[in-house]
Amino acid sequence: MKYENFKAIIYALIGVLVGVLVGWLLWARPVSAHTHNGNEWKVTYGDWSSCKPIDETCGQTVGQRERTVDKVCVKGDAEENQCKISYDCPKDDSAYTSTNRKDCPREFGHPIHGWRYADKVATPETDSYIEQDKEPCEVLEPKLCPPAEGRCPTECGIGGDVVADGLGGTKTCPINPACSGGGSAPVCGDTAPVLLPANPLVKRNGDSAIVQWTPTAGDKANVYYYEVQNPENKHAVRDVANNGYVEINLLGSKDWTFGVQQSQGCAGDGIVWIKDGGSNRVVLFVP
Repeated sequence: MKYENFKAIIYALIGVLVGVLVGWLLWARPVSAHTHNGNEWKVTYGDWSSCKPIDETCGQTVGQRERTVDKVCVKGDAEENQCKISYDCPKDDSAYTSTNRKDCPREFGHPIHGWRYADKVATPETDSYIEQDKEPCEVLEPKLCPPAEGRCPTECGIGGDVVADGLGGTKTCPINPACSGGGSAPVCGDTAPVLLPANPLVKRNGDSAIVQWTPTAGDKANVYYYEVQNPENKHAVRDVANNGYVEINLLGSKDWTFGVQQSQGCAGDGIVWIKDGGSNRVVLFVP
């Protein structure tokens, strides 16, 4: 009888211990996953803007793009009402003054020598704020540079050509004084090339055109062009290097006929003509 009572007491004690253990596990387990004890920042990034050049210099390919960073404080179960202070890179360009490497780099004007650095700064505690994120980028379509200033002819008795002024416009060359020597015409001692330019073509793109050819003879080239609907509206790009390439601008939407002539010194001969058509996209024309 005493043995049976002893067993009962042992079983009762075991039951009590098991109950205590189960209760502790239930009450002391972590809170569910959708709550938290601390505060957190919820960060939303906007879309990157298009890449814009850092200045208005023609041909500038170094640019910068931006996006909006929206930070909102997600409150937790902690007693404090604000998110913790974070340390971020300064948003103001004026903070980037050091040439020594630090946590925050930023590029200013040059992809190699233009980097400046700053230390991270404490972000003020707030419920939400918006900042701009910036990064360097490559400008794929930089601002076009105006064509180089054209060369006016210096030979006596000629002139009136319209050439580029180097500023995006044109200028009219003055007519040189008549040749001396009893009114006789000037004599060119050079021999004109016999061969015509090979494989000529015009690549028209809106207001501009690229005239190309394969040089076959001569050290210089002349490119003539006139308006198809108004042949009196004629121009020339003279005495350029015979490298098979001339770019002409300020053509508007008109149709033009282009001529390519090779020359040796002051002597030129045959001209190859190519008629194009106004277009707002790239179109190739051949004779």
